[in-house]
Amino acid sequence: MKLLGIGVCVIGFWIAALLDAAGSQGAGFAGSRPQLVLMVALAVALCSRPGVGALAGFVGPLVVAGMVGSNLLSLGVVMTLVGFGFGWVGRSDLEVSLPIGAGVIALGTLAIGLAVTFLSPPSDIAGALRATILSAVYNGVLAVPFYALLRRLFLDKEI
Repeated sequence: MKLLGIGVCVIGFWIAALLDAAGSQGAGFAGSRPQLVLMVALAVALCSRPGVGALAGFVGPLVVAGMVGSNLLSLGVVMTLVGFGFGWVGRSDLEVSLPIGAGVIALGTLAIGLAVTFLSPPSDIAGALRATILSAVYNGVLAVPFYALLRRLFLDKEI
């Protein structure tokens, strides 16, 4: 089961990176686009232990930095902390159903985007906030099938 989980995570990050690089630029509107690597990292963190969640939050920005060729230190720090928190929520006594999980992933995307926006502010803050909110909505919608798969594999729960 562990090997299957690791394989699903690696394949998930790989496919998300390919889709991010290949086609998500044209999938957006109003300056936003889906952030698939971020969505995969948050979904993995929500279905795992806090340590694995922090690792997923750390690996996500490494994948993104490798794709864009820049230093994303603020994104890495914020995603590692949020990944740890998601891992804690996923393993607590709270019941995270499929729609709630998608909403939590959307809120995590929003929190990460807002933190990164304020840690390294762009010149157009209003545009960045609009793009962050729309990206959070995108990720919440796109998280449903991937979170359902991870929930089924890692947590052995029916959908």
